[in-house]
This record gives sequence, C-alpha cells and structure tokens, in this order.
Amino acid sequence: PHLVEYASPTNDPTPATPDFEPRMYKAVTGLDMSYDESIELGKKIFTLDRAIWHMQGRHRDQEVFAEYVYSVPTSAPYPLPVYENGEWSYSDNLGRVLDRDRFEDVKTRFYTMEGWDEATGCPTRATLESYDLGNVADALEKDGKLSA
Repeated sequence: PHLVEYASPTNDPTPATPDFEPRMYKAVTGLDMSYDESIELGKKIFTLDRAIWHMQGRHRDQEVFAEYVYSVPTSAPYPLPVYENGEWSYSDNLGRVLDRDRFEDVKTRFYTMEGWDEATGCPTRATLESYDLGNVADALEKDGKLSA
C-alpha cells in the first residue's frame, strides 16, 4: 500500500487538501497535529533554516534570479495563474519577463510579513524568540550577524 492510502480516509490518491499534510505527518510519526499547528511548525522550521543561512553568510542581495529571467521574454508556453484586470485566470505567459524592481518590493513585503530584517533577510530577534529560538538569536548576535 502507498503512504497516501494511510493518510487518506477515503483512499483517494489525490487528497491535496489542508488536511493532507497533517494526515501524512500522523501516518509517518503517529503524532496528531492540527492544520494550524502544522503551519506554525513549518514557519518555525523555515525561520530556523533562514537564520542558519544568514549565519553562513546568505544575504538578501544574493536572492535574485538569473539575468535571463529579467531580460529574456519567454518564448515557450509557461502556464501560471495570473491576476489581470481584476480577475484570476491561467495564462501561457508568452513574452513574460520578471520586473526586477517589483520583485525587490515583493521580497521586502515578504520579509516584513515573516518578521525578517528588510535590509538583510535575517529573522529578527523578536521573530526568533516568538518561536522559542532565542538561543539562535544569541548565536547570531554573538557572531555579529543579528540585525539591530
């Protein structure tokens, strides 16, 4: 039997719902977790991973796409959901390039939403402590890598 069959009460091979990950986690570990708890655990793991990357020298300025993403229009269909004229739809995105300045703005807003320093991309002390990761903030600070 497939793992999905254990996670899905209906044995549906495509149970991609908000309950899927917690059911899969329970199937593997035997531990119960709500969807909201799984989201918070994922955010904690993501924040810890981000802090480790920053400790290793990762910086916001390195988080860019290859030049062709900004300058070479797509010539093959690249279907993605798009929001145009007030409506969501799928588009082949022919001729698409990524706007560099708008991408930088999205990064800034994302970092703010996650509780990371906008200038560096490093999680703030407050964010780390909110996930009971004060020791990680201390290590970053000791190394001179925790933003003020």
